[in-house]
Amino acid sequence: ENEAVKEIVLDGAKLLAYSIGNIINLLGVDVIMLYGENFDLGEEYLGIIREEIEENSVTKAKITFAHLKNPAVEGALSVARTKIIEEVIEQRYQ
Repeated sequence: ENEAVKEIVLDGAKLLAYSIGNIINLLGVDVIMLYGENFDLGEEYLGIIREEIEENSVTKAKITFAHLKNPAVEGALSVARTKIIEEVIEQRYQ
């Protein structure tokens, strides 16, 4: 393993955890499901995210990977995510 790459990936996990922690604190959600190609990094990556969130979040939530097997569901989620992002940008910057 390349240690420099591993360090970059783990730093990315910490930054992601910070953002997820903000969402948990803001919305008070009980469960966060992570999905996408970036989350194929495994349990070590998820462990870093969980640890950072536990240390820095007021509200506790379960953090897990979503394992979708149906390409149609994946496609629908991708379209929905894109639409939501477009709406947020449109509302914020108009």
